[in-house]
Amino acid sequence: MTVEKSMERFRKVKEKIRQAIISKGVEVPENASLADMAAKIDEIKVSKTNKRKEKENA
Repeated sequence: MTVEKSMERFRKVKEKIRQAIISKGVEVPENASLADMAAKIDEIKVSKTNKRKEKENA
């Protein structure tokens, strides 16, 4: 795989991550870095039902 193809793949994956975060109700600017996105993931609200399931699966 060439460097160009690798960079294009990276950009596509990064955009998919951005869109996934947005779909959970958190705004993510187009120019957000991966570090910025990691912080945004922490902003995603989790319902009590999901938190309970997480504890059960731990």
